Parts: sequence; C-alpha cells; structure tokens
Amino acid sequence: TNVSDGTAVSKVYANITYPNSSIILYELTNSVANRYNMTFQIPNVVGIYRINFVANDTSNNYNRTEFTNFTVIDDKAPQYSNLLERPSDPSTYAENKNYFFNITIEESIAISNVTIMFNGINYTSPFTQNSTTWEFTKTDLAAGTYEYVWYMNDTANNRNQTLTQTYTISQATSDLLFRLNDTQGDVTFSYGGKVNASAVSENSTIQIQRNGTNVTANNHLFETLAAGQYNYTGIALGNQNFSATQISRLLMITKAASIVNLTLNGTDADLTIELNSSINITGYLVTGESRMQLYRNGTLMNNGTSPVSNLTTFNSLGHFNITATSTDSQNYSFSQEQHLVIVIETMPPAS
Repeated sequence: TNVSDGTAVSKVYANITYPNSSIILYELTNSVANRYNMTFQIPNVVGIYRINFVANDTSNNYNRTEFTNFTVIDDKAPQYSNLLERPSDPSTYAENKNYFFNITIEESIAISNVTIMFNGINYTSPFTQNSTTWEFTKTDLAAGTYEYVWYMNDTANNRNQTLTQTYTISQATSDLLFRLNDTQGDVTFSYGGKVNASAVSENSTIQIQRNGTNVTANNHLFETLAAGQYNYTGIALGNQNFSATQISRLLMITKAASIVNLTLNGTDADLTIELNSSINITGYLVTGESRMQLYRNGTLMNNGTSPVSNLTTFNSLGHFNITATSTDSQNYSFSQEQHLVIVIETMPPAS
C-alpha cells in the first residue's frame, strides 16, 4: 500500500481478519518511496480475508480508513499415493483370512470423505485412519480377482479417484487322503482278497476312478475283483477356493493257485492192477473255475467240468502215467496231479 504524511510516517500495519474470524496484526515494511508491503503466506483456510490498513506518523496521528479484501479458494483435488495391499498380490486362499488395502491421501485444506468401491460395492467403512493413511479391511474373501477404486473429496468438493486396481486370490491346493486297504501306496494280493479304496478331503468333493470308470459309490466299501491290474485314482475335484488334485495307486491281483484231486478207483494214490483190468479214473477241481482234463501217458482221455471221470481198461503190461489238469483261467493258475497205474500179470496163462 502507498502511505504518505506531511511530516513523517512512523508505522504501517495490516490488520487482517481471517475467514474463521481470528484477527492478526502485521507490520508492513517500507520498501521504496511511499510503498509499504509484506509477504503473506496464505494458510490452509479458505474464504474472505478482510484487511484494514492502519498508519500513524511521528506525531502519533492514526489513519484507519483504508479497507480491502481477497478471497482464498481451494481448487486443488486431494492427491493420493502409496497404494498398498497386504498380503501382497497374488495371495493364496485361506479361510477367515484378513486382507488390508491402504492409501495415503494428501490434502491442503481438509478431507471431507473417503470411500472405496470394492468388487462393485461402495464402502464408507470400515476404515482405519492414521494421519493421512486410510486402511480398508476385508475378511474371508473367496478365490478370484477383485477390482477396486478409491474415491476422495475435500471440503470444497474437489474430487479425485484412483485408477481401477486389481487384487487376485489364487486357489489353495485341495487336501486329499487316498488309500488302498488302508495303505498310502500300491497294493498286491492274490485273487480272493478284497480291496477297499477310500478317499477323503476336508475342502473338496471327492471322486474315485478305477481304470477310468467312476466308482465313487464304492468309497470305503470292500470289493472282490478278478485277477488283473487296476489303476485307481483318487480325485479332489476342487471348487472356487481349492484347485483339483489327484493321487494314483496301482492294485495288482495275482492269480490264485487252483487245486485238483486225482483218484484211481476212489483212492488218491498210485494203483497196481492185473492185466486186462478196468479202473475208474476221476479228476476233481477242489479250487478253481476252469474245465478239467484227464490224460494217460499224455493222451487226452476226457475233459469237462468237474468232476471228470473215465472208465479205462488196461490190456497191456507196464507203467501208465495218469494226469488230471486244470487249465489256466483269469483268476486261477494251471495245476495238475499225477498217479501211476502199474499193470502186472500174476495169474498164469490158461492151458
């Protein structure tokens, strides 16, 4: 301001009334000629600032008649930084897990409102505020990718928002316990034994496959299967929060030994007979499932289902090998039993 006096100016003041009604008196400096000024640092208070200039001379005469004003406005939107996520992105799903989203907001005057649009839902709470930092918490989120945007505005309604952020929660691995006959490994036994395939998962639906066929209905049940090789697979099928996992086991069921019984005239032993005698040869299948054969010195005499018999006359002297056999089948191995028929002549020739 310009101030002049007929004698000499003593002091010049600017009496400033703030928008919040506080009043501060500032002394101005004579910079050049009749000009008095000062540098005023505008505080973080918007509104009208009213100035009353006061001057007095060396004779202590005062002049308080000059007034002016200026208006301070807030035209700058809040600024943000330090977008943070805990746990770091991507995270792995865990039940009842907490997730924290942070933002730092700088505002020269005052923040009016902070919100977050998370996965399509607008939240005004729950926020934890610490000075210029806001923290938003979510609990027990499902696996997936989430989008969110922070919004902020100050008391002058200057607005700002972040770009769309994403946060990914990956599927956890399904738990799976898969056993054959209570063993976490491959299993081998002979035909006639039973197999129990059991699969358990706490967080996923299970499935059991045998040679590619779904046999889940038999979970925890004992079964009798034919001899052979079986590929078992226990599967935790997975869901939104857990990925699928599977375990394979091999079941080997070996053939059981078949048992045959050979009798000569009802006796399970070798037999000595007179020349031109006839005997009953019978083969029995004690254990097994296949057809039987009767042989004399390697020549087939009869075959069929058990029992198999043959009435045989021996009209020559010697030792004859009689064999009863059971052929190899799906579940039973080949087996045989042998006896000797010894043909002798103890009676003298007729005269």
